[in-house]
Amino acid sequence: MTLRHTIACFLLVPFTLALAAPADDPQPQGDASGDDTAQQSALPTLEETVVVTATRAGEDEPATHTNIPRQAIAREFWAQDMPSLLRLAPSVHHYADAGIDLGYSYLSVRGFDQRRVAVTINGVPLNGAESHQVYWVDLPGFADMVEDIQVQRGVGKSLYGAGAIGGRVNVETVRLAPGEAWSASAGWGSWSTSKVHASWKSDLLGDGWVLGLSASRLATDGWREHSGARMAMVFLTAQKLGERSVLRINVFGGKEKTELAYLGLTRAELAADRRQNPLRDLDTFYQPHFQVIHEWQPRDGLTVENTWFAFYGRGKFDQNQDQAAGFEFKIGDPALSGAVFEGVRRERWIGEWDYGWLPKVTWRHGRGTLTAGAELRIHRGHQWGDVEAETPPAGAPPRFRYYDYRIPKTSVTLYAQEEWKPDADTTILAGLQRVSHRWSLEDELSDPLVADPAYVRFGYDVEYAWWAPRIGVHRRFGDALSGFVSVAESRREPTAFDLYNIQEWYESPAFRTIDPATGRLADPIPREEKLRDYEAGLRWRTPRAMLAATVYEMRFRDELVILGALNDVGLPVTGNSERSTHRGIELEFAARPTRSWELSGHLTVSRDVHDRFVENVFDSSGALVPVDRSGNRVAGFPERLGRIAVAWTPPWGRVELGALHTGRIYVDNSETRERSVDPSTVLHLDAAWTLARRGATLRLRINNLLDEEYESFGYFWGVEPTFIPAAGRHAFLMLSWRP
Repeated sequence: MTLRHTIACFLLVPFTLALAAPADDPQPQGDASGDDTAQQSALPTLEETVVVTATRAGEDEPATHTNIPRQAIAREFWAQDMPSLLRLAPSVHHYADAGIDLGYSYLSVRGFDQRRVAVTINGVPLNGAESHQVYWVDLPGFADMVEDIQVQRGVGKSLYGAGAIGGRVNVETVRLAPGEAWSASAGWGSWSTSKVHASWKSDLLGDGWVLGLSASRLATDGWREHSGARMAMVFLTAQKLGERSVLRINVFGGKEKTELAYLGLTRAELAADRRQNPLRDLDTFYQPHFQVIHEWQPRDGLTVENTWFAFYGRGKFDQNQDQAAGFEFKIGDPALSGAVFEGVRRERWIGEWDYGWLPKVTWRHGRGTLTAGAELRIHRGHQWGDVEAETPPAGAPPRFRYYDYRIPKTSVTLYAQEEWKPDADTTILAGLQRVSHRWSLEDELSDPLVADPAYVRFGYDVEYAWWAPRIGVHRRFGDALSGFVSVAESRREPTAFDLYNIQEWYESPAFRTIDPATGRLADPIPREEKLRDYEAGLRWRTPRAMLAATVYEMRFRDELVILGALNDVGLPVTGNSERSTHRGIELEFAARPTRSWELSGHLTVSRDVHDRFVENVFDSSGALVPVDRSGNRVAGFPERLGRIAVAWTPPWGRVELGALHTGRIYVDNSETRERSVDPSTVLHLDAAWTLARRGATLRLRINNLLDEEYESFGYFWGVEPTFIPAAGRHAFLMLSWRP
């Protein structure tokens, strides 16, 4: 099927169904005729109220976003990680190392990877302070605890948190209403995949408190060899509703033990055995979160909100090698730097605290609403690496430490935003942020084997700061049609590894100035990436159908793009592209021609190119040479993304048949077909039966229904590309009970 045919099918089907529906068909349950949010994709069964905060777009705001309400989450969630669930929203792509949607999985929005997609939980920033990553494996089964999710594309509406370059994912956890209730579910599937979940909430207790508790345990052997995972999650909440205030206290966290499979396979290896995994590495981590959220309305029109948060992470990543040379551990002694260590296990440890305060004041005055607030986030990170060798060379101990450093970081954001309505149909929004990030590197290595007299302890103090303005207009053109335009700027600072990956022997500090006497570094080479985002959209909606279209142009200076390779801990290697542009169109549709049939979907077509980019690459002789990539596609961005689903809802349950399409993805910046992931279209079938016993539901999910062989992502290491294979047909059967 050609691209023209694909677009035509996506456009014509909802219009055909809408026109074919009888004129007197009642409005479908939960249709959002009362929730006409600008550019908001509303699934036909939308029922929940959308929470509007400083990180979330609300009604009539000029921001491109999609709300996924609790009803849709419950309908789509079986046991998969959050990135897979988020493909309900346009322009979202995901892949998983293990081949199935459990374990380490990764999210991108409009092709921008997880480092450039800001994530908040109840407004609390989740992206790592050092890496900007979000490790969804640390939140197994978290969708069971979620009230709703909003996915914003582009800069979005958020006023604080990590720099939203590609988009933002705002997660709101459950809000409790009085009334004791409990539920339980258990599921089993392919490759020993299992999930057990139970939840309970109390009736109204003394002083207006309501308590809630939820717990999950998930396990899988993984589709790829040695890619199993064992995960657990607990969520405890206490909520108090006062006359003019709401207090929520949340304590939650997950623990995981996962066999890693982040290395891809060459085409020859895929032909021989798609399930093979060259790694035998193990990751163990836990991360408890603590949140206190207070909302107070001292008088009508004035709301004061404060959020205090903290989360702690501790764990290790075990890497196993048959052998390694001493210089790989930065050993300076000539007698040992070339010696071979046999039976090596590296333990890469991390221990970190993040805590902060999020104050916000909202003042409704006349035709306007003024919002002002701040974010203070303090990070204290400690990372260290130990080596243990079964057979060390003569003169070397069997265990020693080869890196040990701390990174303290402080992030401060001040913001203000005015939303003004000159008339009932027009909304003008203008906002301004001041963002500052300061952090340091302190090398604390003291092991005498590595920290010999010649060892230089590098350190630095850096600051990245900027202003970020935004403005937009939303307009209603009658009851069915609305539209918006917006312009916004955003930036994102480099990661700690972009400046200096102290863990690896082959990495050098990316600074222009080095004091040889003290090791202090100054004048960093990596620059913050700078974005100006232009968006425009139209949305048409009736009680039985919805169609929305958004066009965007995102102009970058110094975009931090992936170069195709991974470092030794599985993170992408990046560099600055001097000028680049991302253009695209996003289409969304939903229709319900009858009470029992509904259709929904979305399609994104984009072109992501380097306007000016010279990349330094190694040639066949091993020399580093400059190569002009100007005009080439940016690595890692799918050319097309689409989803379509048709659902039948008879009295006894629900049946859905759906398809996900992913276009070609170039794995490096050469734009050569040999270094690209082929397009794929994958079907799924989901069937749920409401059993005779009250509250019981039996559900069957079949993924990759036609057993397609395809790859979901890839990398290029300088010799030949490698690809992450996806699992063939697999199923999951779940029984749930909600009395």
